[in-house]
Amino acid sequence: MKQKRSVSMFVALVLIIGAAVVMSGCSGVNNKLAGITYAGTYGGEGENHSGVGDWEFTVGASGNFTGWFEILSSAKSECSGSIKADGSFTGSGKTKLTGTPFTITGKIASDNKVTGKIAVQGLNTVSFSGSKK
Repeated sequence: MKQKRSVSMFVALVLIIGAAVVMSGCSGVNNKLAGITYAGTYGGEGENHSGVGDWEFTVGASGNFTGWFEILSSAKSECSGSIKADGSFTGSGKTKLTGTPFTITGKIASDNKVTGKIAVQGLNTVSFSGSKK
């Protein structure tokens, strides 16, 4: 009886470890696919009179991006993040003038049009849009 229970526990442990390896390995593959699909430079602007001006980011082959947003001034507030295989992305940064944290979320469509939202801590969430350059 003890031996049967030990074998069952061992099999369960192997299955759990296998699932963890598969799940962690797939995220890297998805990021690389996203990088290949969406690699390039994108830019645009925030909605009118919102305090968000021009923006730009570059997606690398790894599926990560770096860029900047003009928030409440022409100073470029740097950001970084990652993109998924479906074109959705998330990122964050700090405003250049005050160091206030901000987050960005959005999506790159199959026609290379970008839509998203930027949320600066303590301020309203604002929409932005653009396209691949």
